[in-house]
Order: sequence, then structure tokens, then C-alpha cells
Amino acid sequence: LKAGRQGQQAGVFLADEFNQSNEAVQERLNSLLDKDRKLVLSERGGEEVKFDKDFRYIAAYNPPTRQYQGRKQLSMAMRSRLSEQYVPELENKEEYEEIFTAIGTKKGVPVPIIQALIELHFWVKESVENGSLGERKIQDDYVFSIRSLKAAMKTIIEFSDDLSYLGSFILASELHYEMIFETDKDRSLVQEKTKELYQ
Repeated sequence: LKAGRQGQQAGVFLADEFNQSNEAVQERLNSLLDKDRKLVLSERGGEEVKFDKDFRYIAAYNPPTRQYQGRKQLSMAMRSRLSEQYVPELENKEEYEEIFTAIGTKKGVPVPIIQALIELHFWVKESVENGSLGERKIQDDYVFSIRSLKAAMKTIIEFSDDLSYLGSFILASELHYEMIFETDKDRSLVQEKTKELYQ
């Protein structure tokens, strides 16, 4: 643990998915965020680490909602030491296209496959929102976020050698979109849209 120590670079510590971490660990970090900026390492004989005044601590996490199950609310003690900034879900289709075209082309995925995947993602998401898909669940039970699209892209990349890009696109559609739904009707609608996009 060198970053942040006095005499070292001030550094930045990023605690990603912070509210999924152990609550005891979270509380132990409270002293790091106090005015004294110190941390006692009991595992190292009570060594006291004093952090540089320019050390920065960033905690990133999703809120504990139905969409993000398993997340816990941070304690008031921790929240009082942080400046909170809400970053809304990415919704702009053009931004998705820019991000995933860069990711996909870097891995050799043809642009038409990338575009078809993005079209499918937005069609499924909008169909759930307008009620034409997902008849057996309430809307909030379905989550189609940038992570869903990233997982589908990963499937295309991983299976393209064995199945071709088209075959891996069909597999990604099945695993990350079609199989999410419970009814044959919903699954069939996703299958039809998938075929429409690659024909």
C-alpha cells in the first residue's frame, strides 16, 4: 500500500461496486476519509498509515434498487464523508454505437454485426418499456443496461471462431435477450427480430 502514503505519490483509490463490499471493510475506511487521513493496519502490528493531503478516494456503486439486487445502502457514517454524485444510466443510442463500435472493431467484429446487436438491444428494451414484451413480469424486473450489451458483445467475440460472427450473434441474442423471457410468445418475438436484423 504505497499510493497515498506521505512521501509517495498522492494517488487515487477507486473502490468500484463499493456497496457490495463487506460492511466491516467499509467502516474501517472511515478514518481514511477523516481530517487526519490515516488508516491503522491491525494486520501489520497496528501500523498507522498517514495519507497525503492530496490523496483522493473514489467510491463507485449502483444504488440498492430492484434493478441492482445485492447492493446495500452505505452507512450514514460513510455517506457523511463522501460527496455524492449521481450518474444517470446511459440512454443515448448514438453513444452506445460509438462505444460498442470501438470495442467490437478492435476485436474484429464486423460493423453490421455490431449495429444489429445494438438495434436488438434497443428494440428489446423499448418493447419491455411499452409492454409488448415481458407480459408475465412487471417492467422493473427486466434490466437491459449497458452491461447487458457488453455481455452480449463478449459472447460474440468469444464464440466467433467456432460459430462465425453471424452464429455468435444469434447465440448472444438467445443467451442475453431471448432466454430472459418466460413465455414462448416473448421468446418467439425476440427470435423473429433477430432474424430480421441479420437477413
